[in-house]
Parts: sequence; C-alpha cells; structure tokens
Amino acid sequence: MSQTMQPRTSADTSTALPEIGKAELRAALDEVMLDSLSPAVAVLIIIFLVLVYVYARQPRAIAVPTMLAALLALAVNFVCGILLYHRKIPARYANPLGAALAVLALLHRLVYIALLRDPAPTSSMILTFVGAGFLILSTPWLVAVLLSTLATWVALALLFPAAPGWTENALLLVSAIGLTVIIHLTRLNSLRRQELLRAQNASRNQELEQRAEALETFYQNERSRRALTETLYEVSRALSQTLDLQEVLGLILENLARIVAFDRGSVMLRQDNVLVIVAARGFPPASNPLQIRVPIKEGDVFEQICQSKRPLIIPEILDRLDWQHVENLPPARAWAGIPLIDAKDAVIGMLSLTRETPRVYTEDEAMFALAFAGQAAIALQNARLYSELGEAYTQLERLDATKSDFITVAAHELRTPLTIVRGYSHMLLKDPEINKDFERSEMLRGIYDGAMRLNDIINSMVDMAKIDTRTLQLYFLPMSLVDLLHGLAKGLEEALEERHLTLCISEGWQLPVIEGDVDALKKTFYHLLVNAIKYTPDGGKITVTGRALEPGECDMPMGGVEIVIQDTGIGIDPRFHHLIFTKFYQTGEVALHSSGTTKFKGGGPGLGLAIVKGIVEAHGGKVWLESQGYDETTCPGSSFHVVLPLVQAEEQI
Repeated sequence: MSQTMQPRTSADTSTALPEIGKAELRAALDEVMLDSLSPAVAVLIIIFLVLVYVYARQPRAIAVPTMLAALLALAVNFVCGILLYHRKIPARYANPLGAALAVLALLHRLVYIALLRDPAPTSSMILTFVGAGFLILSTPWLVAVLLSTLATWVALALLFPAAPGWTENALLLVSAIGLTVIIHLTRLNSLRRQELLRAQNASRNQELEQRAEALETFYQNERSRRALTETLYEVSRALSQTLDLQEVLGLILENLARIVAFDRGSVMLRQDNVLVIVAARGFPPASNPLQIRVPIKEGDVFEQICQSKRPLIIPEILDRLDWQHVENLPPARAWAGIPLIDAKDAVIGMLSLTRETPRVYTEDEAMFALAFAGQAAIALQNARLYSELGEAYTQLERLDATKSDFITVAAHELRTPLTIVRGYSHMLLKDPEINKDFERSEMLRGIYDGAMRLNDIINSMVDMAKIDTRTLQLYFLPMSLVDLLHGLAKGLEEALEERHLTLCISEGWQLPVIEGDVDALKKTFYHLLVNAIKYTPDGGKITVTGRALEPGECDMPMGGVEIVIQDTGIGIDPRFHHLIFTKFYQTGEVALHSSGTTKFKGGGPGLGLAIVKGIVEAHGGKVWLESQGYDETTCPGSSFHVVLPLVQAEEQI
C-alpha cells in the first residue's frame, strides 16, 4: 500500500501549462474568429447604409462612384451575413474573410480620398484599423491588410502631393497601425492563454480520473479492506446523530454505485407496516419506483434484517418462496439487503440491491454497502470532497490571480498608445484648418470620444484588478452622499436629456454624514446611475431615495444610510440576480447591444456592477438588487439598494 499511495512531489503539482498543437490552437482561434464575424458584418452593414445616405448629399462627380462602391460593399457584407447566419462558411476561412471585409472597408475610404484628392477621410479609417486588429486573429492576414492599405495610401499621397494635410494624416495612420498591432497581439495572447488553461483543466481532470480509477482498483483488490470497512461502519453509526438522515438516504445509491455493481438499487424506509422507496437507481422509468409500497410480513427478508441488524445476502431469488415480486420490474436473481440503523440502534429501513443475473454478492461487497449505509460514510465522503474542492479552489485562485495580472498588464500597455491617440486627436481638434472642415472635425471628435471611452474602460479594468487583488486603497473622510449624488446628476444631464429620461433626487434630505472615500463612492453611484439609464427605455424615470438606518439595522452596529436607485427599465430576471455583480457579466445577447455609455441597452465590458460590489464591501456595506423580472414591454424596473455604515471600523481605516 505504501507503494500505491505515494504522495505527490513538487514536480507533480507543477502549474506549467501543457503544450497544444499548432493545428489545434489554430482551429480554436478560427472558431472564435468565425463567431466574431456575425456582429462585425452587422456593424459594417449599418455603417455602409449610413455612408450611402451621406454620399448621396455629395456633388454628383463624387456621389456616383462613392455610392456605387458603398453599395457594392453593402451587398458583399449582406451576402456574408446570410452565409454566416446559416453557418455556410467553414471556420478555416474566417480569417481570410475577415481580412477581405476589412480591405473592402478600407479600400472604400481610399477611393473616397482619391476622388476628393484630399487626405482628410484618413481619420475615419482609424476605427476600421482598430476593429480589424481586434477581429482578425491571424497575424499574416492582419499584416497583409495593414501593408496593402498603407501602400495604397502612400501611392495616393505621391499622386496628389499638392493637397494639404498629408503629413498630419500620415501620423494618424501610423498611430492607428501601431494601436492596431497592440490590440491584435494583446487579444491573440489572451485567447492563446485561454486555450492553454482549458487544456490544463482537461489534463488535470484526466489525472484525477486516473487517480480515482487507481484508488478504486486498489480498494477492490486489497483483501485487507474488510477491517477498514467494518471500522467505517462503526464510526458512521456514532456520527449518525449529526447528519441529516434524508440527505444520507439520497446519497447512498449515488456513492455506492461506484464500488458495488447492481442492476437496481433502492433506499426503503419503514412506514408502519410497509416499506416505501424514497430513492432509486436503475429502475425502468415506467415502473414509478417512488410509488412502490412493499408490505412487511412476518418472517420476510426485512424482518430477518431487523432481527440480526446485519446484511442479508440471497444467492438465488428463485429459491425464496416468500419473495414478493413487484409488477413491471424485471425478475430478480441475486439480492442483498443492508440495514439502515439510526442513533438509537433501531432499523428504520434497508438498502435493497438487486441483480438480474445469478451473480452472488460477496461478503466484501456487503461490507462496503454496509459502510455506505451508515451516515458516517457520507461524512467521510464529504471530507474527501472537501479536500479535493480545496485543491480546486486553490487552482482557481491562481487562475484568477493570473487573469487579474493580465488585466493590469494589458491596461498598462494600452494606456501608452491610447495617450498618443488622445493627445494627437486633441491637438488636431484645435487646428483652425481642421475646424473649418465640419466632416473632418466630426470625425476627429469621434476619434477623441472613442479614445476617452476606451480610457474609461481601461480605468475600470484597473479598478477591478485592484479589487480582485485586494490592493484597492481607500481614504475615509467625512462626506455627504446627498451632495455627491446631486453632483453626479448634473454631470449626467446631457445623457438624460438625450434619452428623454427623468432623474428625481429627493430634495431636503436629512441624511447623516458618513465616513467614506469620496472618489470611490462617486464611481459606485456613477455606475449605478449609468446602469439605470442604459436599461431604462426613452421617456422613463429614475428615482433616487435614501434614509438613515438605526444602530443594528441591516447589520450596521453603529447605524448607517441606505440609498435606493429605482428605475422604470426592462428589469432583470430573478435567475440572474446573483450574477450581475460578477465580472464581465452581460445581460441579454452581447452582439445585440448598442454602443455608447448611456445608449439604451448599451454594451460595455461588464465591470461596472462588479466594481460597485467591491467598493461597497470595502466600505463594510452591502449592495443588492430587487426586480420582479425581465420584460421589455411592461418594464417592471429594478431597484438597487446600497447600505453604508456611518463610521468605518478601525481595521478598515
């Protein structure tokens, strides 16, 4: 036994990731790429529809060729969308198709530049570059897109050198290419890491299965296990008072089937003068085993078990004249009955194990069944499962730490190119020549707003990483939640007006001053208000109320405050109430979300409510959701409750 049950060495527990074949990894990335094409094609169709409308307002010499080019691109994307919807495109063609669509979109803008003989439309190509870097998961295909576009653009610059702005737009183009490469490499590395972790999980599961098989073989072949089984039975009887009997009855068959083979098994409890089946395994569905009642007769097998309080083995059922056959069940041949004994040493039922072939149960099998019939076997099983779960939770913590590290590194790496894009776009917005051209100015404004949006996402990623790693630093000072909420409401006035929403904050509040981190709580209520705006249809209403809590109320020993943000939005299904505060969780179909921070059902990284939960709990508070359900027609709405203590505990401060 010492040779069979060797402890694991440090090399066995290495967390090194397994190798994955290039073909397997490529196939997995192609599947991810194929799944990403459908929403990308939908976005391109919308963009080209808008461009057709815009080009129609241009002079005829420009409008005709540009509209034809846009309509051609629209037709190609529409056909691709149909093929993708019907799953007619193999995954191996996903990257070439994505590259072709990106080239088509970029070529369309290059045609527009050639017709205008002006490099101004170059700025609108930046979002296409960034989208291609995120979408295309094949570096050669992405490089082909970037080089072909850059070569064409340089050719146009040489063909029309007299037009102003080539230098500035060249800088924009190079910056966009750099950002595209960074985004592509970051996402590609992330997906590769996910595939490696998935392979590691499969490898560990296989290892656990092999160890379980080895242990099962060991216990089946080791003849000395009988003494161990008898000891477990005695311990199970001693521990029966501390375990729930109903739970034990439900688990007996599930655990026993792993080591003792049987065709039909049932847990039968005594109720007056009948035996009732409360758990069954292997019965035909039409037999309704839970409805079976077996009368207890004098001298039958159950009476013998009650008298001996020991297992009863019947080698051949056909030899028992007193055997009670049950209709709709195959004939039994070999049988074993195991007593279920409570803390008072009384037999309250039995474990019935039936074989439909004349294969006799052995004494060893009966002793195993006897151990599992006791509640102590379940306690030992739970102890083993708890140990395995502890290892699994440790591994999950490592994986979660790795994910948090990746988020931190990715956010840091994205900030540098993003700062360049923000800086140059902001400088160009102040250029008088660019401001004279409304179209170019609007395009630059879109780039700048997009960069600011990306900056907010990166900040959220950093906040989430700090919460995960418990490195979030809070500075508690006396503060007024009323003033904070009014300040946030002013900052959201434009978004509320755009969506025709009404934000009502009670006037004349008498809320007490609390100790809290102003910046952190500002983020908390900002995310909650933005969440309410996003999931409230146009014309809806958002109400913010608050009240003071007495000492001891809501588990606040020194008292506190409760803020409730209630909306008339689409609501949230109660099944998902416990999920919305988790990282990256998205309600509904992500591909159908609109873009924008406060657009209706607007998309996002899914970090807002997770950040809210982390900050509130870091303050020693609580946050929860109340919603009757999800319905976009009746709009039942949602209510988010935030409870914060008046005074922070010394260990938190």
